[in-house]
Amino acid sequence: MGLVSIITPVYNSEKFLKKCIDSILNQTYSNFELILVDDGSADKSPQICDEYARKDSRIVVIHQNNLGQAAARNRGLKIAKGKYILFCDSDDFYNTSDLDCVLSNIALNNDIYDLYAFNFCNLWNNSVDYNQKYKSSTYTVNTREELISNLSTAMIHKAIGYSIWNKVYSNDIIQNNNITFFERSELNNKDDWAEDLFFNLKYLAYTKKIKVYGYCAYVLRKHGDKVVQNDNALLNRLDHMLVSFLHLNNFFEENEIWKIVIWHMKRYLYVDANIYGVKDMRNIYLKAKYWKDIMEYVCVACNEWSTYAKSRWGEYESKDYKYLLLYLKNGRYINYKLYNYVLWNFKNKLKRKAIK
Repeated sequence: MGLVSIITPVYNSEKFLKKCIDSILNQTYSNFELILVDDGSADKSPQICDEYARKDSRIVVIHQNNLGQAAARNRGLKIAKGKYILFCDSDDFYNTSDLDCVLSNIALNNDIYDLYAFNFCNLWNNSVDYNQKYKSSTYTVNTREELISNLSTAMIHKAIGYSIWNKVYSNDIIQNNNITFFERSELNNKDDWAEDLFFNLKYLAYTKKIKVYGYCAYVLRKHGDKVVQNDNALLNRLDHMLVSFLHLNNFFEENEIWKIVIWHMKRYLYVDANIYGVKDMRNIYLKAKYWKDIMEYVCVACNEWSTYAKSRWGEYESKDYKYLLLYLKNGRYINYKLYNYVLWNFKNKLKRKAIK
C-alpha cells in the first residue's frame, strides 16, 4: 500500500510519550515513517524523541518553538513522504492488532477510496471503553449537492466524526489542494480550537468515496472535560471558529458555506447559551472581530432559511434556532424568549401525553 506517514505533535507529554511511540513501532506493518514534532516542550519530551530517533531510522524528529499543535501538524505535513497520512496525539496510542487490520484492509482495497476511517476507544482512569461508535460501511458521494448535504447534516458526524486521529488520509489530496490546519498564529497567537473539524471539512470537499472499518484502532486518553468558563476564553474560541468558517471560502461556494456553517454553529451556540444564558452570551459575541461577517452567511433570506432548516431539524426546532440567531444579530430578545417558551411547553405537553 506504500509508505505511511504518522504525524505526532509533542508537547510536555513525557508521562505518556513512550507508550505512544511504542504502540506505533510494535505494528507488524513496517513501511512507515513516524514524524515527531516537538512543539517547544519544557519537560523531557524532546530528549525522549531524540532517543527513539537514534534507535530507529524510521523516526524523524523536528524541534520548534511553541506554536500550537495545528502548526506542529502542518510542519509534519510539509516533510511527510508517505502515500497515506495518519495523526496521533502524543498522549494517546494505537491498539496494535486493530491498526494492523485497518492497514491490511487498505492494502487490499487498492486505493479505491479517498478516505478511510476507523473506531477509537476512550481511556478513562486506565479503563478502556471499547464501544464501537462507527459501524463498518462504505459511503459514496455522487454529486456536489450530496456532498454539501452530508457536510451540513449529522450524516458525516454520525458516520465517521470530525476527529483526525481515527482516519487515514491521502497525501496526494492534501498536497494537491493545499489542505492545512488553521494555525493560532493567524489569530494573534490565541489557542488552537476545533482545528480538526476545519481540516476535515476542507479535506471532505475533495472526497468522493469513504470506507469505514469497525476496528477500535485508536485509544484516546481522556483528561476530563474542558469547559470554557470565562469571557476571554469564550471570545478567543469564538474568534477562532468564525475566522475558520470564513476561510472555507477557498474550498466551497458561498451558497454552500452558509449551509455548513448553520449546522456546525448550532452545536456550539446552544452549548454557550446553556452555560452563559443568551443575554450574556450575546454581549460577549458582539465583541468578536468576525461576528458581523459570519452573520451575513447565517442570517440568509427567511424563506431560504426556513426551507433548509426545517428539512434538517423539523419546524419547531428550526424556528427556535432561527430566533436565537436573529436575537444574537439584532437584539430582539422578546421574539426568541417567547418562541423558546412556547416551544419547550409544547414539547413538555407531548412528553406528558406520551407518558399517559
